Amino acid sequence: MAFRFKLCRPLVLRRPSGYTQSMSRIPAAVLIGLIGLALYIAAAIVVADHVLQAHWALRALYFVVAGSLWVMPMRWLMYWSVRMR
Repeated sequence: MAFRFKLCRPLVLRRPSGYTQSMSRIPAAVLIGLIGLALYIAAAIVVADHVLQAHWALRALYFVVAGSLWVMPMRWLMYWSVRMR
């Protein structure tokens, strides 16, 4: 008894209606994100130099805030880069 393989149609990915061919946002978002993150890190380090002489509770609060503050702009940038029009 021989096995027969069924030939399947190739998978065709369909874009949602209203989709336009504007994928230039992704490279722009990557560039903006890298530059913005580098500037944010530099600013956070400069401010951290001044905070290091403060009380330990203020230092802890600063590092918690500075460590999580970058998330919202990056989140917005990621959503903006893949938004379909």
